[in-house]
Amino acid sequence: MTLPTVNHRLFTALLTAGLLSAGLAQAQSFGGAGEQGAGAPRQGQGQGMRDRQMQGQQMQQQAQSENIDDTTIHHFAEVFQEVQQINHELTEEIATAASTEAAQNMQLEAQRAMAKVVQDSEISITEYNNIASAMRYDAQLAERVRNALEQIN
Repeated sequence: MTLPTVNHRLFTALLTAGLLSAGLAQAQSFGGAGEQGAGAPRQGQGQGMRDRQMQGQQMQQQAQSENIDDTTIHHFAEVFQEVQQINHELTEEIATAASTEAAQNMQLEAQRAMAKVVQDSEISITEYNNIASAMRYDAQLAERVRNALEQIN
């Protein structure tokens, strides 16, 4: 089954944001200890607290996305296309990987390549990830990105 282009692009943006976040977190973890911060929730706290935090983050992201200018949206769309190409190539390479370890190495290499594309662009990894995440909750932002992608193509 083929997904509609906009939904596929949104899914890819979200997947890519996750890959960039994971790659950045992994790269940062090499330099520091992986201790749990003092502000981290304790094990006894339930799903309700996480749901409230997520809801608050969604509202904050939507409010912030209204302040994203057209130039930033255009830069995001340009970077997104490059990152999408890397992601497409990764998918093809993983399909032919000789082992799980080889596939993981390919994924790590692709994460680094995606992060480099963003770092070499006009937006930061944080901005890229914030826009990609906000698109899930903000239909207007998703539409603005879709329009920017259509203008590029």
